[in-house]
Amino acid sequence: MDTFLFNKTAFSNVSDDGGPVVNPELQTKQRSFMLFYDIMTYVILSIGVPGNVLSVAVMCSARLRKAPFSLYLASLAAADTVFLLTSVGLQIFHDHGLIHASDVYCKLIKFLVRSSGYLSAWITTAFTVERYIAVCHPMRRSTLCSMKTTKRVLLGLAIVICSVSCLEFWAQVERDNMCEFRDPETWLNITIYDMAAGRLIPTAAVGVLNTIIATTVLRFSMFIQITIVLFTVSTTFFVLTVPQSIVVVYDLASRTMDDIDEFTFFRKQVIAFTLGLMFKLNFAINFILYSLTGRRFREVVVDVLCRCRGMRRPSYELEEQATNPVQTAVFANMPGTRELSAFDRRRYMTSRTPFHSQVLHMTASDERRIHRSSASSANGPENDITEV
Repeated sequence: MDTFLFNKTAFSNVSDDGGPVVNPELQTKQRSFMLFYDIMTYVILSIGVPGNVLSVAVMCSARLRKAPFSLYLASLAAADTVFLLTSVGLQIFHDHGLIHASDVYCKLIKFLVRSSGYLSAWITTAFTVERYIAVCHPMRRSTLCSMKTTKRVLLGLAIVICSVSCLEFWAQVERDNMCEFRDPETWLNITIYDMAAGRLIPTAAVGVLNTIIATTVLRFSMFIQITIVLFTVSTTFFVLTVPQSIVVVYDLASRTMDDIDEFTFFRKQVIAFTLGLMFKLNFAINFILYSLTGRRFREVVVDVLCRCRGMRRPSYELEEQATNPVQTAVFANMPGTRELSAFDRRRYMTSRTPFHSQVLHMTASDERRIHRSSASSANGPENDITEV
């Protein structure tokens, strides 16, 4: 999935015959926009890589790693990290002359860029399908959305995508310290394939399934937080990737880059580069989305950061788990209730009178009903964790 369909040298201050650009106004606009583009590229890289690494650590933590969606999101964060480092990070080093392209370099880097970009798109499609099954076909969730199925899906995607991406070892060559396609026909064929398999099909599937999920959730008031988190991630993927795909397909179909004046060409390049920034942002923004929409994710982030700094968890949480582990498990898994927040736990542990809540006041029949419900859903994909 090559985001550099429009080469950065289009903003060079040299005309086609090797002379300087005649129009100083256009030259000033080019320099201003390229400054903005470079700043935004650094921002995306500096936010995306640390956020994705922290997302992997959080999703692999003891509190979240047993759920299938955690495996999807950890794999997505890993693929996004590889894409940002190879497509954005190495490009920055190349632009500053710190890396010189070679034939092996071009083949390997373009393979990593394409395979990680494809994996990111298809992993998003895969967990959107998983959410569709969980919301619209809950009776089949335990068999189709298990951890074993998730591992098989991810392994299958990795094998197929890496095999297809091996085309880059044949298609890419190095010319004048730049990575380019072997010939114009190869560029056209791979670009059309890239648009279809890497963008249009995944985004179309995500758009259709998200519409069905949203309709079902609103109709039956099924506001499960993990559904909200994954819906937000897949919708953001759709919004950030579709505009660039439409523009590229339009340019390929209409060939509007031919016979246009300097200012029109500059405007088209500004649009192309801006949409390219949106596309790159898709690989860097997921950590922010998890933090905004996932309460449990925020709590685990704090736990991970505290362990990295050598800090211990609050004593009232440890005391509560040690003195009443059964009740703590009920807080986390009781259908129709929320897990107590840290503030509520502190009130419960320090109050002299029983803490009045729906969870604490349970009869023996309520406890038996909860245990039967937990036992019946023991093989479900969300029996351990029902939210992020």
